[in-house]
Amino acid sequence: MNTQNDDTPAHDLGVFTDELLEAIHQAGEPELVRGKRDEAFGHYRSTPNPTPFDEEWRRTDPNWFAFSGLTPLPVLGPVPAGEPHPHDAEFDVVVEVTDQGYSITDQTGAMENETVHVTPLGAALEGCPEGVGPKVNGRILPPTFDKFVAFNQAFWNMGLIIYIPEGKVLEKGVLLRYAHAANESVLIPQLVVVAGKQSQATVVETTTSPADIRMLSVS
Repeated sequence: MNTQNDDTPAHDLGVFTDELLEAIHQAGEPELVRGKRDEAFGHYRSTPNPTPFDEEWRRTDPNWFAFSGLTPLPVLGPVPAGEPHPHDAEFDVVVEVTDQGYSITDQTGAMENETVHVTPLGAALEGCPEGVGPKVNGRILPPTFDKFVAFNQAFWNMGLIIYIPEGKVLEKGVLLRYAHAANESVLIPQLVVVAGKQSQATVVETTTSPADIRMLSVS
């Protein structure tokens, strides 16, 4: 149970307000995604801050996660793929996310004939098979779970859905590489994996940034 007393400072939301949410809406998203964001923001705004007295936070002070002075990355769009990394050949599909945008490289033809889908969340309602769209923003944890879960679900700026159809075995798997160099920035990734019956796939996520920058990731 989340608790809060009068001595607990409120998190400084910085620019993470309803004005930012409206700006995200204006960029254009399916109605389902907009509705999920709005629902999550309502929970975020009304949920008390966690404290070190809460069981899940007793080893970490949630007040370390301050948003003051940080700038959210925009909702990222597609960009050309960069130079391949040495380990990319070990995967069927490589997704690279930078401060500028994302690229999706199908290295083995796994996405041919629309079998396996690795798709931005905003486009999933149009490009994925019937029945997958309703799972967009269909997280395991509801936005009521805690304040930071609700924050992620309201303000995610890199959303991806991976769909593996029934019986499909993806031999090498999918690599998601987050490589950021923007100082004082906030990355808020959201990943939805939909795996059909008897399917198999490995999904690996890595995050890198230069040692001299300050960034926050809320995933």
